Amino acid sequence: MAEVYERTEDGITTRVTAQEALNEGRAAMTDRVTVRAYVRKISQDCGRYDITYKDGRHVVLRPLDVQEPAG
Repeated sequence: MAEVYERTEDGITTRVTAQEALNEGRAAMTDRVTVRAYVRKISQDCGRYDITYKDGRHVVLRPLDVQEPAG
């Protein structure tokens, strides 16, 4: 089963791959340039990321228990 994340940005929800979600979450947490320049606040718990960017965007990345369609 491929892991899928739900990405909600300012009320608009899309599905992204686990890799895309983890890349964004990890960059927001550990990339010093990204954190200093772009991230105001971030929290992470059980694979869920809650990120507030300095430009006002609010992003929540939440793992889903579904299969991606083969394709």
